[in-house]
Amino acid sequence: MGGNEDHDEKFLENLQLPPNLMRLKIVQYSGKVMSSKWVTLLKKLRFLSLNHCMKLDNLPPLGKLSSLESLIIRSSRNVERVGNEFLGLEITDSKSLAEAFPKLEHLEFQDMKEWKEWNYGIVFAKEENVKIMERIESLTIAFCPKLKTLPDYIYKATTLKELKIISCPELEKIKDSIQTKLMDSSGCRPKFFDLKYIEKGSH
Repeated sequence: MGGNEDHDEKFLENLQLPPNLMRLKIVQYSGKVMSSKWVTLLKKLRFLSLNHCMKLDNLPPLGKLSSLESLIIRSSRNVERVGNEFLGLEITDSKSLAEAFPKLEHLEFQDMKEWKEWNYGIVFAKEENVKIMERIESLTIAFCPKLKTLPDYIYKATTLKELKIISCPELEKIKDSIQTKLMDSSGCRPKFFDLKYIEKGSH
């Protein structure tokens, strides 16, 4: 992309993507808002990469991508919070089952300079009716200097095998707590890679 803000927002809103698409990369998107219309249409999408969406304020409801296995988000530097809107969960009654990212195995965030909060607020009468990232195996968070904590659904992920935290000084401060919570929830400790702070200039 790489056009102006209005151009990119309108272009993505009107873009007709083939419903059987399996891989998608969006690069240098200049809009502040990203249409979610394409999310509901891509039922077979397995790989998604959002690169250098520098002006984007909030992530779209990517949790609705029912076949997504790998998600990479890099350099969305305006995003300050990742919450329910990212999961795509909506308020419903206590008997309904809701799933977000049902097939996601690999998740990666990089270079999110303003990202401070990653949380999930209960929007259901019964939390046991909500399933989030139940197949997640690997999580990488790199160069996100303001991020302070991980959401509960990551700690509860019994399938998580690998967690990489690179140059995230706020997370490094609580690395012992993160390891303890992960071990308590799954009964084993995932392998950590590079929990040391990488000085500026080495990125």
